[in-house]
Amino acid sequence: MANPRVLNFKKIAKAIVFAVTLSLLVPLSLTKSHALTAAEGYVSKLSNSVLVAANAGKKSRFRSLMNQHADIATIGLFSLGPYAKKLPKNQRRQYYRLVENWIAKTFISYSKGLNGQKFKIIGSSARGNTITLVKSKIVGGNNAPVKWRLIKHKDSYLVSDVNVAGVWLSILMKSKFVAKLAKHDGDFDSLFAYLR
Repeated sequence: MANPRVLNFKKIAKAIVFAVTLSLLVPLSLTKSHALTAAEGYVSKLSNSVLVAANAGKKSRFRSLMNQHADIATIGLFSLGPYAKKLPKNQRRQYYRLVENWIAKTFISYSKGLNGQKFKIIGSSARGNTITLVKSKIVGGNNAPVKWRLIKHKDSYLVSDVNVAGVWLSILMKSKFVAKLAKHDGDFDSLFAYLR
């Protein structure tokens, strides 16, 4: 007959091994499921930089971020709608700088609302091989959802559009820019004056 102390010891030992194994596996599985993808990590770093620029309240800081992280040419040409083909090639560089300036001015006008807030990454989904949509939200105030449309660029990404609280920046720009051009018979000088 088996000794009850030995059986009891074996049961306790198995329970301890099981508990230790389980405690080691649970954090590993949680870490894997909560690890950020490359696109999410990119947005996480970028959104922190956006908050720093917002707290500084300087247009130059935000313009610097756009120079490094935004696909201004794609955003700018999309925003022209049917007028994109009519933009003279010798005016494109000037137009891109003005688009950058307009976005920076718009950002600065809303930047005070970001003071003391943070971005939280929610998740992401690939749209083909080159586009990724990263979902986040602003935490600490209005909890507005923010979506970042990224395109692959070399070994990283560029932002090709941003959606805040259901409004895509490029769509907003397109409605304003096309209306301005339509009102002035497609005259780009009137649009450029507006963007300044």
